[in-house]
Amino acid sequence: MPTNSGRKTLENITFSSDVNAGLWLDKYFQVGQKGHPANKDEEPKQWHFHQTTLIKVPTDYNYFFREWKKRIGEIGIQSREITIDGRLIVGLGGASVLENSISIHRTYGVPYIPGSALKGLAAHFAHKYLGEGWQDGAKYGNGSNPKTGTFHKLIFGSRDFAGFVVFYDALLCVEHNGGKLPLHREIMTVHHSDYYRDGSKPPADWDSPVPIPFVSASGKYLLAVGAPEGLEHLADKAIEILAEALKTEGVGAKTSSGYGRGHLEETAKEHAEKADVEEFVYYVNALRSNDVASQINNFYQEWKKSTLSNESRKLMAEAIINRIDKDWKGGKQKGWYQELAEFVHRGN
Repeated sequence: MPTNSGRKTLENITFSSDVNAGLWLDKYFQVGQKGHPANKDEEPKQWHFHQTTLIKVPTDYNYFFREWKKRIGEIGIQSREITIDGRLIVGLGGASVLENSISIHRTYGVPYIPGSALKGLAAHFAHKYLGEGWQDGAKYGNGSNPKTGTFHKLIFGSRDFAGFVVFYDALLCVEHNGGKLPLHREIMTVHHSDYYRDGSKPPADWDSPVPIPFVSASGKYLLAVGAPEGLEHLADKAIEILAEALKTEGVGAKTSSGYGRGHLEETAKEHAEKADVEEFVYYVNALRSNDVASQINNFYQEWKKSTLSNESRKLMAEAIINRIDKDWKGGKQKGWYQELAEFVHRGN
């Protein structure tokens, strides 16, 4: 059999929106492929990426995703939806015949965020921002303090300990994709390719820009984080760290250009709690100035009995303090005013 028989077979394949996106990106590309647009000036690789953005979510993936979401809930794995605020590109530097890659689910051909990328992001954020107890000993190299912090070790592990928290791949949410893969064709332009490649030539104004196409993703993804029974609070903390890391650092490549930023969607419980706090603050602010001295203590009593989160109780306490500062100077001498102020100062 001729050695080029495989390529000969691929010559007869034309684009279909039902194709597996991963296979289409890595296997079916060729110069002059059938179905090239009327605009013959468009570079074939860019047209190939354009076709990829037209691919639909496989029907089988819808069934798989719903079953996955159901099963992880049954075994106690915590899940939250991540919304990518702009564009996302994970796996850009992976091996690819097209120079630039993207993380595509091998079986279903949908974009996803690997659990390893999420764990790495959270661990980096903790090491960089959370202070004592969160240091990653491996990042110190041969420095004077190679010890991994206790909190970091419990969640992310260390060189001699696996850690208790498992970060699963974040899968594309089928409820929000509208039937088409949330993939987008993009171009980055390298202006000094020789300089960036090997430094052989210094950058110059007369260097020709080199447009390099790639594919990015958007949409919502289901984050899943698990911990052993009795240690669920570690998974809670991991999700909390990820929420901040996604918002400020971003996941994947080109984060310095704004890619990879996202946020966790509110749960129904969080939404209800937010509404309760907003109502509380509204009524505190609605008090007439002359009624603050006689009625503000009622709001303190409500705050004292509240079972809402510490962050919500902090907002409630701040609302009470602000009204006292504004309309009842004598209230600052009350013991419960000092209690509120101390709570706000501690942040817990």
